[in-house]
Amino acid sequence: MAGPVFGPVIGVGNVILCTLLAVTVNVAISYWIASRALRPLVSRWVTWLGYTMPGIQPQAAWTVILLVRIVPGPPFFLQSYLLGLARVPFGVYMLVSTVVPAAYLTGTILFSEALARGDRWAMAKAALLFFVAGGVLHQLRRRFRATERKKLSAVGTPRE
Repeated sequence: MAGPVFGPVIGVGNVILCTLLAVTVNVAISYWIASRALRPLVSRWVTWLGYTMPGIQPQAAWTVILLVRIVPGPPFFLQSYLLGLARVPFGVYMLVSTVVPAAYLTGTILFSEALARGDRWAMAKAALLFFVAGGVLHQLRRRFRATERKKLSAVGTPRE
C-alpha cells in the first residue's frame, strides 16, 4: 500500500527508492546482528552440542547467497540471519540481497498504485515486471538444479 498512500505525496519513484533504501538498511543491520552479536552465542551453543559452525568458501559465496535468496523457503529475515551467521562476504551479500527483492518490491508498489488509480495499462506493466522477475528467478533455479545434477552424476556410483 506504499504506492497509493505515499505516491501522491512524494511520487511513486521516491516511494520505490525509499523502499529499496529500507531493504538495504534492513539487510545490513540483519547481517551485523547475526555476524557480530549472535554468532558468538550460536557458536558457543553449537560447540556445546559437539558441532562446529559451518563456513562458506569465498568462491561459493555467490552461489550460496543467490540460492538462499531465490529458492522459496525461510522468511527473508531468517535468510538474512543465516547468511550473517555464515559470515558470507558482506559486499556480495548486500548486492544479491538488495537486487533480488528489488523487482518484486518495485512491481508491488507500481501495481498497488495503478490499482488505486484504476489504470489498467499500468497494472499490466507491473504484472509484466512480476512475470519477468519470476522468469529470471525460475531460470536461475533451473540452472542451479542442472549444475547440481551434473555434480552428482560426476560423482557417480563407486566402481567395483
